Amino acid sequence: MMLKIGEIKYANLYPLYETLRRHFDCSRYEFVQGIPSDLNRMLRAAEIDISASSSVEYLLHKDIYDYIPGHSISSRGAVHSIILFSKHPLGALDRKKIAVTSDSDTSFLLLRVLLEHFERKTPAYVRTAAPLADVMTTFDACLLIGDAALRESAANHGFRMYDLGALWTDRTALPFVFALWTVREDLSPEKNRLVSAFADNIRRAGYLMKFDFQSLARTAPQASWMGPDRLIEYWQRLSYDLTPEHLKGMERFHSLIDTLANVI
Repeated sequence: MMLKIGEIKYANLYPLYETLRRHFDCSRYEFVQGIPSDLNRMLRAAEIDISASSSVEYLLHKDIYDYIPGHSISSRGAVHSIILFSKHPLGALDRKKIAVTSDSDTSFLLLRVLLEHFERKTPAYVRTAAPLADVMTTFDACLLIGDAALRESAANHGFRMYDLGALWTDRTALPFVFALWTVREDLSPEKNRLVSAFADNIRRAGYLMKFDFQSLARTAPQASWMGPDRLIEYWQRLSYDLTPEHLKGMERFHSLIDTLANVI
């Protein structure tokens, strides 16, 4: 029996997955690659057992999930890979058209909370997978996440750039939890034993990877366009912990989602 594990192929999780493969027995793990929104769907449909999954997937479906304590993909302040590119100031986006990446659920709802709750603006959102250059010919703003956001923010297109992690912490003084290691609650006893072993592996891998960023940056596919130094700086800014303060930020986000209309 194999434990089916969702694998997001973004720069933020490369050091953890690569450290797992380098230093731990992964013979009973089947890694299933996908973007966050697809892995959310697969987890909900029981096509995978566990994944580093959008925090909102857990928050909206607590009845079918648990999560591995102590681990997340988070930021306190700027995250650098969740960026709103805009032709206008944030406060001028009321009734404007915003293109939203189809890759993410959490980032989309975070954008809605920031604009609709904190800024009291009601833009029109359209989900799209189109590249930034195409989107900005007809839209007023565009939300990108992950490697696409890292690439486009470095390209300096002349748009205003708003880091959603920074905006959240500025308004709440709390970290933001973008993803959790989410586990289905209906797994068999044998798979739950594999989950326990995997949880120990990611704890140890999360510790080891911090001492090996130089080596990891040399093998990361993103190094070819980010450069090793920028990649290491990016990893060092992220938080892979899940402390009581992180949980407080997550519950604050959950309470604000409840104020929105037409949630996912």
